[in-house]
Amino acid sequence: MKRFLLLFMLILVYLPIKAQTTILEIDLPWRISTVQWSANRDYLAIDKVQTADSESNDIIVYDNRGQQTGAITINDTARRRMYWGPQDAYLMLSSTFDDVPTLILSAQAQTILELQSPAIWHPSENWGLEGDNETPLTLWDIESGEVILSATTTLIPAVFSPNGEYFLYQPDESTIATMNVSTGETKLRSILFTSQISSVVWHPDSTYVSIQSYDNQTTLWHIPTNNTVDIYNVTSTLIWHAESNHIAGAYDYTRLRLWDATTGDIVQSWDDFTAPITILDWEANWLQAISLDRMLGLSEEFHVFNTSTGQEVLRLVPRDYFLHRSLDGSFFTLATLCQNTVQYDLTTGDVLRELAIPTEACVYYISPTGLSVIFYRDQPTLMFLNEPEITYDLPGAELQNLWWHPDGDIVAYDDSENVLHIVQINRR
Repeated sequence: MKRFLLLFMLILVYLPIKAQTTILEIDLPWRISTVQWSANRDYLAIDKVQTADSESNDIIVYDNRGQQTGAITINDTARRRMYWGPQDAYLMLSSTFDDVPTLILSAQAQTILELQSPAIWHPSENWGLEGDNETPLTLWDIESGEVILSATTTLIPAVFSPNGEYFLYQPDESTIATMNVSTGETKLRSILFTSQISSVVWHPDSTYVSIQSYDNQTTLWHIPTNNTVDIYNVTSTLIWHAESNHIAGAYDYTRLRLWDATTGDIVQSWDDFTAPITILDWEANWLQAISLDRMLGLSEEFHVFNTSTGQEVLRLVPRDYFLHRSLDGSFFTLATLCQNTVQYDLTTGDVLRELAIPTEACVYYISPTGLSVIFYRDQPTLMFLNEPEITYDLPGAELQNLWWHPDGDIVAYDDSENVLHIVQINRR
């Protein structure tokens, strides 16, 4: 059991197994804007809602016992996003605006470091990388306050590789670069884009990275060999297959393509779309594609393809829905707002079951694992997706906002009486 629950084990062992256990209830004198979980659940950072006459930002931090560890008032009204560091020791408050400083706080909400430009966390170390088109890239050791290394300015936000070994940046309009954070070694590649870079997507194993431009040109860069392949007319953000060198994306808006990143060759293609492809998700051999003509207001189309066989497993035309794949990839749940909610078998496309979520419950919060869902009926209600015939009442008044922890088995939500509830979901 994770550290977040160790303090409660003596109590829980004497209780019968329940679908949920209320860990904390905190009465707040104000509304919550957002909540940010730390990865190991040691802390919860809360951003207070700003009102029309607000002159400051207020950030409050609680520990896993519900005790306030610190609070800070920032004397400006700039909106900053909260990011816990990978080791839960520090909280980054970063803005996308060039003239708004980035603040690094301790878990006691004390300012440790003030940076002059937007910043990002290293994936595994307490290191922060700041820099933009005016401020040179600088990698800081947050604990010591010392500079680890530096580079030039960058025209795009720098992006760390998933393993943290490199970060990619753009020193000038015709060049992209990676820097090795251990050695400081820099690799440069020329690009011939006629417009700005629109997205950067690293392969999960950090060997490849795709760089796309607003004019639909894409460069696939293999970092170990420094080789690149160019593909054209890519009109959606690309997505990598985690276990191969294949990458998927929309071609000419309404065609779906799989490319081999080594050669640039098309591996598979599907052309039967009636609207531009806007969203992709790829897990194992299941590639999900959503097409939507937002300008004409046409219905969305949802497709599932088996990329090992090339077959289309399923096609639906839902509206206003939430879609979540189960943890093992065997089924997905299609929750349609104010209508029915259905689970489908991903292997056959057959309906597994319809869920007993009432049609008046128009807001669903499905867990990141796709194993459970919370909705509001007469009170907050929990349902496990593997036994949807049973529901469980949760504490609190009418739901206002809800924030799942990424693990999917603990959740924070506030209600209409300004009470913040933290509930452990006991998986079944």
